[in-house]
Amino acid sequence: MVNWGFHANSFRYALALWLATMLALLISFVVQLDPAQWSAITVWIIFIQNPRMNYSKIIWWAFGTIMGAFVAVLLTVFFNQAPELLILFLSLWLAVCSGAAPLLSSYRAYGAVLAGYTCAIVSMSAVEQPDLIFQLAVTRVSCIFIGMASAIFMITILLPKHRHWRETRHHLTQHLKATLRQAAKALDPDDIQP
Repeated sequence: MVNWGFHANSFRYALALWLATMLALLISFVVQLDPAQWSAITVWIIFIQNPRMNYSKIIWWAFGTIMGAFVAVLLTVFFNQAPELLILFLSLWLAVCSGAAPLLSSYRAYGAVLAGYTCAIVSMSAVEQPDLIFQLAVTRVSCIFIGMASAIFMITILLPKHRHWRETRHHLTQHLKATLRQAAKALDPDDIQP
């Protein structure tokens, strides 16, 4: 039987997600960023993957976005008159980023992949009008940062704090005490069995 009961935590999560999305879109519209949906998508990605923010992920996400936008500007500036070379160097950049991802650990790999596809999104958006490349790069980075800030703000205010660090420390302390007791018992000369 399906339980259609009201769950306060689910409602709070949905409310935080909706408010963060609306805040990100409002800020993007006020600042007149186009396309503003990049900020909303960033909020959704942060909420879907880890409702409790992980600062390492956010740092590498920001780094990958900035690096990808920077490389997109460089590629477009250098090869805007030769689209074949632009595609060639863009594909090489994507190959380097995706090839480096398995060699990296944790969110560094995510940052490398993000640098690749951010470069592709920004540079391909400017193929028709290469003079808008800098504006597109700044818009992409700004939307990502607005989405991150909105998500972090609503997560901090509305979602309950998890006590996983306290529990982890407690478990580690218990395991350490048990290990020390076992080592002391093994080293006790009165307890040696023939």
